[in-house]
Amino acid sequence: MSGAVSAAFFAVALLVAFWRGAGTSFVVIYLPALLLLSKTAVVGLPLVPDVNAPFAALYGILIGGALKGSFGRIRWTALDAVVVLVVLSYAVSATLTAWSWTGVSTLGHTGLALAAPYFITRICLESRDTQRRALWVLVAVGLFVALVALVEMRLWPFTYNAWIRGLALGDPEDGGAGRRYGFFRSMVSFDHPIDLGLSAGLCFAAICVLALRSGTAMRRRWIRGGLGAWALAAMTGISFTSLMGWAVALAFYFGISRLRVVQRSLTAGVMAIIAIGLIFTISIASTAPAPLAEDASEIERSYYVRHFIVYEAWSAATTAGLFGWGERVTSMIDLRSVDNAYLLIAMNYGWIALSLWLLFPVLLARLAARSLRRRRRRADTGATLIGLSAVVGTMVAMFTVWFGFVYQSLFMIVAALTVNATQARVRVAAPAPRREPAFTPTLARPTALQ
Repeated sequence: MSGAVSAAFFAVALLVAFWRGAGTSFVVIYLPALLLLSKTAVVGLPLVPDVNAPFAALYGILIGGALKGSFGRIRWTALDAVVVLVVLSYAVSATLTAWSWTGVSTLGHTGLALAAPYFITRICLESRDTQRRALWVLVAVGLFVALVALVEMRLWPFTYNAWIRGLALGDPEDGGAGRRYGFFRSMVSFDHPIDLGLSAGLCFAAICVLALRSGTAMRRRWIRGGLGAWALAAMTGISFTSLMGWAVALAFYFGISRLRVVQRSLTAGVMAIIAIGLIFTISIASTAPAPLAEDASEIERSYYVRHFIVYEAWSAATTAGLFGWGERVTSMIDLRSVDNAYLLIAMNYGWIALSLWLLFPVLLARLAARSLRRRRRRADTGATLIGLSAVVGTMVAMFTVWFGFVYQSLFMIVAALTVNATQARVRVAAPAPRREPAFTPTLARPTALQ
């Protein structure tokens, strides 16, 4: 059944891309597949990455868009080059630490998960009609996800997984922490409550950016309903990681939008956040975690796990070299998971890949800072600040979760929307200088005394 669904998404995405363009197919076919059907079972095909509904839709979009001629040119930036280099560095690392076919598989998978959503967004989501279609999709999916999330949180956990099994679309795991503070932690169509929370934050930001750039009023009820739905969905996951990402994103946005001084030193500010994260990592890696008390709170337990992971994985990360250990790292550390994206990237793919990821928010901040110095539409400025804040908040949250799931593709989409906002061509015209009316002499009208 999963194979039939993937084939259907491929066919429909191909037809829509050829008929209406790659942008329309991307927002109408791929986005719902990414947000709702990422848990469907993969289908193994020769010489290509394993296919599920989102990847099948991407194949259709790429083929149909190429036949239609939907893929035009983009104004290249250093950030675009970093996206390409990240994918290549992953492939080179997999080739050197395993064998050539592993590198080919990694190239295909990361290309579809990271590069394809990024560049399709860069090229095809500049039309206002396409942006409004994306808004409708994100709002509709958000309302559905929030409703199911409330059911999973309070009544029946893993409801969505049961639907996937009932439709013979796969057998998703009911993994992750099931309860917190007396409630079930929702996952809905995502792989983990953390994935739900981070994806909800990125969808929230995407709605804001698309509404501003498409000229859709933020005060409209359906826009507010979509924003509220994604915020509610994030809360039902009860994830400290995602809530931290939301908090950092909101604090960063209000800081750079209210303080001109911060806007002028935007790049330095992002670099300072990276430096603080590095110093904090070194400090906790050099100290063994203290024993956890039996009556420790949920937050203390979560911090203990993250501290223990950094402490145990630090040696493997700092000795990984330029291209990492690959799959061999599992024999070096005895951990079921590494809830730290940066340590995991360093261990698996090496210091080059890690450096590229740390360069990512710096270059985006540099683009944003340059765009803020130009006279531009207020909507494009707001979209730039919101998109950058969402990227920074997500990358701070990645300190306590691995990079992957659904949110990795949404992260690339929001980053691409932000780059597009920084390159917006529409500028506000300078006000014309005020001219005094020319003096024209007139004859005085005679009075009665004259």
